[in-house]
Amino acid sequence: MQKRKLSYSRPWIDGQIPDKLKTLRKQRRKCPLQKSPSNITKYERMKEDTLETITKAENEWFLNECEKLENASDRQKWKMINRLTNQTPAAEVQPIRKETENGVTYLFEDTEMMHELENHHIRKLSINHDSDEHNFIQSAVDELIKSAQDGQGSALMNEVISL
Repeated sequence: MQKRKLSYSRPWIDGQIPDKLKTLRKQRRKCPLQKSPSNITKYERMKEDTLETITKAENEWFLNECEKLENASDRQKWKMINRLTNQTPAAEVQPIRKETENGVTYLFEDTEMMHELENHHIRKLSINHDSDEHNFIQSAVDELIKSAQDGQGSALMNEVISL
């Protein structure tokens, strides 16, 4: 009996293996209820036989996939190799491209990237601030502080709260 393969199924599972697993589960449930030496040895034999069948099917599938590598294109080969070696595509950190006087360099190390990002986001912003703009903001804040200390703030804000 050939079962339908799902996209997440193990590709080496054929129609024979699920049937063996089903009989093995039945025997495992039967074993504690009727604990006789014959039932236990029968269960152990079935377990070894099922394990042997599964490993044999997996090895045959692996060899068949390896044979398919010869005729595959380069792109397909890498996909097949990743699937055969159970490699999941990891989202890796992309290097940072930095233009210097000598040309373009790429930063790969975490410490280099951290230093470059700090330079770009923290130090660069503080250097590029116009002093006139900074002085204007500082004077406005000073005026607000002085008016709040003198009690000359908004009359609405200084009114007594009534119900």
